[in-house]
Amino acid sequence: MIDKAVVCGAFSKAASSYDAIALFQRQVNERMLCLLPERLPTGFHPDHILDAGCGTGLGIQCLKTFWPDADIIGCDISPAMVETTRRKQFKAVVGDIENLPFDEAAFNLVWSSLSLQWCSAELAFRELHRVTAPDGMVFFSTLAPGTLKEIAVAFSGLDNADHTLDFSTKNELEALLAKTGFKDILLQQETLQVFYPDIRSVMASIRGIGAGNVRKRRNALLGKNAWQTIQERYESFREEAGLPVTYEVVIGSASRWHAQRAATAALP
Repeated sequence: MIDKAVVCGAFSKAASSYDAIALFQRQVNERMLCLLPERLPTGFHPDHILDAGCGTGLGIQCLKTFWPDADIIGCDISPAMVETTRRKQFKAVVGDIENLPFDEAAFNLVWSSLSLQWCSAELAFRELHRVTAPDGMVFFSTLAPGTLKEIAVAFSGLDNADHTLDFSTKNELEALLAKTGFKDILLQQETLQVFYPDIRSVMASIRGIGAGNVRKRRNALLGKNAWQTIQERYESFREEAGLPVTYEVVIGSASRWHAQRAATAALP
């Protein structure tokens, strides 16, 4: 189980530096933006939008490019992230995706980028379904097994700590979306990599966005020999561009209507 208090603390600590180092997060937001037009039904113009797990407001900035006049609000478990979003003149409130502080059917569109992996997927999808209007849809990204595979190999057998989360597979996510009542489910998985010059930069990038170890923590500091082994193992992954950090990204959309009904509603 993920300790939400630890997650909240980690992301609050990272809030001030998040935008400067969130290279991967920006890549995923941009990828979602590219896919969004083909996922939207004809004539779909949401006027109430939620960014669930808004972080520092990257998603809201993206959504404003599509719907500048829509009422968009962010929600994040970290008060410091919410405050950072507000300083950008965006609306945001503190809240947990597993227990959203919004009325039923409040939003035509729910966007969530790289937040669901910190939640129980079933509880999160149940809440997203609850706050999505009958004519609305959700559009999200999350992480799948194989994410941070280099980290898993580098640290294997050297301590008793967890270094990656137990990510849900694409098939598991699809089944949970259907179980919670969503229709027109469409998921695709992509592999994205970010490259760094050395192991120190790799670790700093992960800690700096609040995504360090948040479950079972090691009992003591690793020694010099252990860190040398970690570095040697990670160096075996080096490519011309540098040391890779691999992310398996699932980008998904689902709605509370059937496609045929939506197409009919869009006719003049």
